[in-house]
Amino acid sequence: MWQTAWAILGLLIFIAVPAGVAELNSFLPESDEIAGWTTYQWPQDEDELYLLIDGAGIVYVEHGFQEAVFQKYYDADFIELLLEIYDQGSTINAESTYHDPALEIGWEVPCDNFGVEGRVDTMALGSYKAEFWRDRYFVRGTIIQKSSYSLQVLKDLCQLVDQKLGAKPAVDGLPTNGEMPGWKRYLMATDSLSLTSLLDDEADLFWGCGCTTGLRQNYYNGQFILLQLELFDLGTTSNAQSLYHDPHLETGEEVLLTDFGQEGRLDTTSSWTYSAQFWRDRNLARLLIQDKSDSSLADLVSFCQLVDQKIQATPIEGGGLIAEQEPVHWELIQAFPNPFNDRVVIQYRIPQDWDSQQPFQLHICNVVGQRIRKICLSQEPIPGRYAIPWDGRDDLGRAVASGIYFCHMQCGSKVRTTKLVLCR
Repeated sequence: MWQTAWAILGLLIFIAVPAGVAELNSFLPESDEIAGWTTYQWPQDEDELYLLIDGAGIVYVEHGFQEAVFQKYYDADFIELLLEIYDQGSTINAESTYHDPALEIGWEVPCDNFGVEGRVDTMALGSYKAEFWRDRYFVRGTIIQKSSYSLQVLKDLCQLVDQKLGAKPAVDGLPTNGEMPGWKRYLMATDSLSLTSLLDDEADLFWGCGCTTGLRQNYYNGQFILLQLELFDLGTTSNAQSLYHDPHLETGEEVLLTDFGQEGRLDTTSSWTYSAQFWRDRNLARLLIQDKSDSSLADLVSFCQLVDQKIQATPIEGGGLIAEQEPVHWELIQAFPNPFNDRVVIQYRIPQDWDSQQPFQLHICNVVGQRIRKICLSQEPIPGRYAIPWDGRDDLGRAVASGIYFCHMQCGSKVRTTKLVLCR
């Protein structure tokens, strides 16, 4: 098994690295950026990479490893300082790498002055080690000496790398012509677009959350329906999350969906538009379509998923609670769109008097009653109205054939069923 893991890791390092290693290298501090410290070129041959990563190679591979860079530094006393930066492909992968039990140990000190989450290991006999994650990156620093001076040097290095990660260029996640069937783009906003002009009276709100770059793109289809997409770079993951949850952007009447973005929501309350917002990594996206139909809603969700993919994210299956008055009945609400082509949103209600000790299940069956997909919920069910997507695939990830399917909701003895029609 380990031989296979090393083979995979070696293949990833020596084939995948050239595509994006230049960007990773830009995060490595130079000699003049760390006072008193000089860079030492790390000879990245296969044997030394394996030695450096040691037995944790399989951990990185399992959490989406893309590429890595390494750099050594030394000072006048020849104290050695080692920096490792791993590109794990997405925010979720970087966070799951950081929290993998194989890397976590029980005596690390949390450190919140670098990265989204950071920790320092002070228990080794001859060294200090610090780890943190930011955006799609997992970072480790090690200094081969134990003193208050060396501990501060290690922390300063992590802070510097964190600043460099926060200053990386914004990702252009604007779909181009041909990426969304039936839609074309026009009125492309320039990269240097004034944020004040783009955001109008929201400019101060976005600036306050670290926004530095904004892009807007309009699209239209054969019916001349307008779809507007805005993508903002907030500088850091925490800034994007903070802005997403700002009360000025939340309406309180949104469908919470996690099939795009780290967190996403869909506002269906307007009489003539659908709108959506989500955040992923350091980016916040806002979309609005000026039409109120099932096909427009499906296109809006598809746009969100495409933008999410373009900022190198991994879609999450799940759904969320819709804010509304307390429901009084168990109910499976009409799914939309239905019939559907590749994705349908299932809605249901859980009443206030339900017994939370009863197991709750939601699954898809074919016409002969065979369960083909168990729907995984993103949270424990509580009373309220919910919306959750199904992508037309079975439990093995295979696309199912066109036809009639049934969604079953069951809690104890209470069962509700709704019909779904898939037309590919």
